[in-house]
Amino acid sequence: MNNNLINLCRAAFKTRKAVIGSQLIPSVQSKKVYIVIICESCGKNRRKKLEDKCRFYDIPCRILPESVFSQITPWDVQSFGISDKNLANVMIRESEGS
Repeated sequence: MNNNLINLCRAAFKTRKAVIGSQLIPSVQSKKVYIVIICESCGKNRRKKLEDKCRFYDIPCRILPESVFSQITPWDVQSFGISDKNLANVMIRESEGS
């Protein structure tokens, strides 16, 4: 499961369907992202803010261990969102284990 999820996340970054940085929260608020992925080591304030926004706007939010997160991107990114609906749906199914 994790290997497929890692490959899907890498594909999102390569196809520029990943939203990172200061654009992530506004993208959640405008429902331009369909899933948010957060690293376990993300700061507690940012993590809480993202989880609260995702819960309010009904966007799935997944938390991955740092060991898995470091395999996704070489950059120092602690959270990102996926802006492609089909890719996000596949990632949701993968993260649920079905």
